[in-house]
Amino acid sequence: MILKIKIIIAFVFVTSICLAQENHNGKYISSEIFFNSPYYFTEYKNQFNYGIGITISENIQSVKISTGIFYNTKRYFSSYENTSSIDKVTYCIEYYNIPVLIGVNLLRHENIKNQLLVSTGIIFNIPRNYSSHTYYKNNNPPTTNDTPSDYKAGSSFRLGLEFHKRLNSIFNIYTCAFADYKFQLDRLDFNNSSPQWHPSYSEDRILIGLNVGLGWRYKKE
Repeated sequence: MILKIKIIIAFVFVTSICLAQENHNGKYISSEIFFNSPYYFTEYKNQFNYGIGITISENIQSVKISTGIFYNTKRYFSSYENTSSIDKVTYCIEYYNIPVLIGVNLLRHENIKNQLLVSTGIIFNIPRNYSSHTYYKNNNPPTTNDTPSDYKAGSSFRLGLEFHKRLNSIFNIYTCAFADYKFQLDRLDFNNSSPQWHPSYSEDRILIGLNVGLGWRYKKE
C-alpha cells in the first residue's frame, strides 16, 4: 500500500513538472496549513471530530495539483437506553491521510485576488490508535475494550470546493468544503472480539467536512 502511494505521488509531480516546462506563465508553488472538522454518516452518533493538515501544490495557470498529509479523528458512540447496566460505548480512531488531488479554478485568470476551485482526487486513509470504552449506569468505572491486532488502510474519492482570498502577494485565506466517498474500506482486525463492541465498517462510506486555514506562495506569479 505504501509503495502504491509513493508511485502515485511521484507520477503526479513528474507530470506537473513536465506541464510546467511547457508553460511558464502563471506557474508557482503554494502550500496550505489547515484545520478540519469532519462529520461521518454512520448508524452511530458523532462526537466532535477535528484534524490538522498541510498540503503542497504545483499551480499551472488555472490547474492545481496537490498532495500532503493530514490527521483527523473519528469519534462516535452507541447509547444503550433499553439496558439496565450499560449507558454507552464510545469509540475513537485516528486517521493519517495522504491526498492526491487536482483542482481547476472557475474564475477568470485576471481575477488574481480570488480563486474558486473544484477539486477531486484520491485520499489514502490510514487508521491508527483505536480505542473503545464502555460506560455503566450504576456508576461503576468504565472499562476499556480490546484493541485491534491489525489495521488495514482504505481509499476515498473526494469532491471539494475551494475558495482562496488573497491577502497580499504571498498569503491568502483558504477554505474548502468537501465530501468523501470511501470506495475501499479500511478495516480493524480483532482477536476473539465480540461484534457488539466493534461496529461494522460497511456503513462508513460517506464523510463531509470543512477545511479552514492559511495559504502561501513560494514564488510570485
